[in-house]
Amino acid sequence: AFMSPEQLAGEPTDERTDVYSLGLTLWQGLTREPPFAPGATEMLVRRGDLAPLPRGRGLPRDLAIVLQKATDRDRQRRYASMAELVDDLRAVLERRPIRGRRLPW
Repeated sequence: AFMSPEQLAGEPTDERTDVYSLGLTLWQGLTREPPFAPGATEMLVRRGDLAPLPRGRGLPRDLAIVLQKATDRDRQRRYASMAELVDDLRAVLERRPIRGRRLPW
């Protein structure tokens, strides 16, 4: 359930693969819901069809952006390293601006 699209496709992996998996783990921990709808097929994961972040849970907007960037199906648009992800998570906690930006749909 937490494998990246490139892992499912049998493509080479790198640190961005781990960023994706950690992003999904954070997503589920913060929302208390699975990142993909129950019974999601491998194709939904490859397409990046995550369930929408639940509204009304009090998640800061910047945290939602960090999660979106960490779990982007295109690894080129994800954080390049865990260090970058951690930096933005710290920024959210410290209420500083994040480096990540909202991605276009």
